[in-house]
Amino acid sequence: MDSSKETEVQDENPEIKEKNIFEDLLGDLVNLDKGLPATVITMVKSPNLVIDSYFADEKKFVNPFRYTILILAVTTLIGTLFVDYEVVMQRAMEMGSSSTSSAQMEENLRILDEESGLDVTGYMTAMKDLSVAMMSKFNQIVYIVVMAPLIAFSSRLFFKKKKSKFSHHYVMLLYTSATFAIFGLLTAPLMMSDIPLSLFTFISSSLMIAFIMYVQVNYLKLKGFTEYAMSFLSCIIGYLLYFIATLIIQIVGAFILVLIRS
Repeated sequence: MDSSKETEVQDENPEIKEKNIFEDLLGDLVNLDKGLPATVITMVKSPNLVIDSYFADEKKFVNPFRYTILILAVTTLIGTLFVDYEVVMQRAMEMGSSSTSSAQMEENLRILDEESGLDVTGYMTAMKDLSVAMMSKFNQIVYIVVMAPLIAFSSRLFFKKKKSKFSHHYVMLLYTSATFAIFGLLTAPLMMSDIPLSLFTFISSSLMIAFIMYVQVNYLKLKGFTEYAMSFLSCIIGYLLYFIATLIIQIVGAFILVLIRS
């Protein structure tokens, strides 16, 4: 009898766990007191409350990793409805080649293939494919593994006395980058306009830096011109590290793709 009861309890446990997981996820999405809406609103009004709550283990707001994945998954899905990233990258490559046409670019690459004996065309195609994938499919990974850690590293470098642990700066950047992605949707239509990609990147990066500075000032309690200037400089250095890292990933990744495809 005891063994049969234990079996019944074990059979019930998976259902209980599945229900709890579903309710937990649904609660994050719709709970106005401590779910996704509350986290977004508080990150705009008082970001320090969200970040401090995580380290105090109060569970008032969505976990930073879950928050980042949820927000970026939704914004990426919405963004792909408005932006054709392949067209954007093709136009950027043409602008970078003195505004030559797509046909001219293909001919130039063919000539390079013949003269160098290398698969230059395949490499450039791999670079474009990888760039599109990083923007449209893997941006959650890029934000969590590349962008947030590097800007957090720069932030800690300048404000170690404010928050000595790297984790505080990293969590701050996770919440910040994910929240900004929501407002970044407003600039998505610009990518499909005639505006140069370099100008769009400058505008979006400037807005992102401004929001990071706002969160830093609020969370790290920065005051005075000197600390504001340090905040700006930490963002610039962090962004430079991020662009360098993504460029290296694209160069190495494209080379690997060419080897795989050949």
